[in-house]
Order: sequence, then C-alpha cells, then structure tokens
Amino acid sequence: IFRVLKPGGLVYIYTTCRTKFHPRGFNGEYSVPFLNWFPAAVREAYVHHQQHFAPALANYNARPAFHWYTYTELVKLGRYAGFAQFYSLLDVVPPDSPFVQGSRLRRWLMPRVQRRPWLRALVLTQTGGSIFMVKRKV
Repeated sequence: IFRVLKPGGLVYIYTTCRTKFHPRGFNGEYSVPFLNWFPAAVREAYVHHQQHFAPALANYNARPAFHWYTYTELVKLGRYAGFAQFYSLLDVVPPDSPFVQGSRLRRWLMPRVQRRPWLRALVLTQTGGSIFMVKRKV
C-alpha cells in the first residue's frame, strides 16, 4: 500500500482488535471463546487444527481471520512501512456526528478520551481495530 500511495495519501485499515473483550468470549471468527486473548503459539495451533482437522472451529470458513492486531501494533507496522501520521476513529469522528450525539455516554466520554492519554489507551483496547495512516509528503 505504501509503495503505490502518493505522498500525502491516506489509507484506512480495519481488522479485528486483538484485545477487544466480549463477556462470552466472542471473537468474530472462531467458535473457541476468548481465542483472541490466547498466546500467539496457542492461537496458531488452533488455526492449524481448524485448517486440517476441524473446519467447524471457524464455522466452515475457508479463510477465517486469525491475525488480529491492536491499534499499537498497527501503528508499529505503519511506522515500519514509512507512514508518518496515524489516527483512530476517536480522532476523526466529529463531536457533532450522529454517532456521538446519539448517546449521552459518548457525548460525555469523547472529549475526555481525546485529551487524556491513559483513557485513550484504554478505549483503544476495545475499539482499536481500525486506523488511518498518512504517507509522508516528502
């Protein structure tokens, strides 16, 4: 993506957030509860098992997503590729958007999240599966 993107260009990437918590362990792909929280070696063992012996583990999906990332991991990969700036949905959703205005909690939370690094980091553990990356202009 970096190679074909013009300088100053923008790319949006969405993936399942590895640290997202669901009370019943739902992870979006596999029927194994909390699989996204397992150590990488265990996740890979389940993927191998699903691909070779038990396709029902991924609801018979031939190509299930199993490389989940956190927002921080996506930023790290983007920096390695040469991208200059990174934004989450927290940064680009305007305060007057219907998404924010439709909830008292979001109206109260959004300005606080945008100004407090610790709170932002906590929220990104649940919403950090998407990222906007901007290519350097030079």
